[in-house]
Amino acid sequence: MSGAISFTVQLTAAVTAGESRSLCRRAEALGYAGISISDHFSAQLAPIPALAAAAAITERVRLGFNVLANDFRHPAVLAKELATIDVLSDGRLVAGIGAGWMTHDYHATGIALDRPGVRIERLAEAVTILRGLWGEGPFSFAGSHYRINELDGLPKPVQKLPPILIGGGAPRVLGLAGRVADVVGIALDNRTGAVGTHTWQSARVASTHDKLSWIAKGAEGRANPPRVSVRVLHVAVTDHRARAAADFAESAGLDADEALSSPHTLIGTVGEIVADLRSRQQTLGLSDYVVSQSALDTLAPVLAAI
Repeated sequence: MSGAISFTVQLTAAVTAGESRSLCRRAEALGYAGISISDHFSAQLAPIPALAAAAAITERVRLGFNVLANDFRHPAVLAKELATIDVLSDGRLVAGIGAGWMTHDYHATGIALDRPGVRIERLAEAVTILRGLWGEGPFSFAGSHYRINELDGLPKPVQKLPPILIGGGAPRVLGLAGRVADVVGIALDNRTGAVGTHTWQSARVASTHDKLSWIAKGAEGRANPPRVSVRVLHVAVTDHRARAAADFAESAGLDADEALSSPHTLIGTVGEIVADLRSRQQTLGLSDYVVSQSALDTLAPVLAAI
């Protein structure tokens, strides 16, 4: 596989209004393809108003979520809010959604944390509802978790159907993503509900092959399989690649080779990182990456070189 390699920058920390405007404008000026935000009850900005604000101060970048937790909003409400962002951005929305996973989010808020299978069933129904309400005319739906009764979803998005990204790192959710998503966001395996050293075990390239196979199995029979994006969680632009890889590997419970080959890391000189990106594009079919806002300027030379 060949073609353009793209980067989206993820807003990961709350900032002032001025800092937010500066960050979004700089991302666009540096050549990032998109701006995204996740959905947790932490210090980050609330995702939907944050992207609405980003829509007002940018002109080119795609605006997305990586990802919204489906359990936090009814899909009928979400359909309207996302369509509004698509209107305000003149058709730049990427509707990223997932089943929800972080135990603390659920326990702290009192939102019911159902077993994964139930959450994934709800996610599948929510995707159907989003597309139904973005389509023409009134829409009805009777599922196991949601009911919609002759609701005409207004406003309609500028895009006929905004692309839906489903994110996850486990077999069932990635199988669903393969079946119904336009884009699949590969994450680390978060089935324990918390982030720790154990999480990085699923960053190995062998685990990525497993995840790609789950997506491919879900996508069997589709004329246009989904694109795949990867969340990059460690960036080090350095002349000391081996040392940086060894230091990170120790903290993540990996060996240095595993740290370097993981698609969730970018470690080395600009040239070495570009070579890694090209190699992953050829061997894994990966072209789209999401990086944290802390890497915005660090990766600027890489964006200029690809």
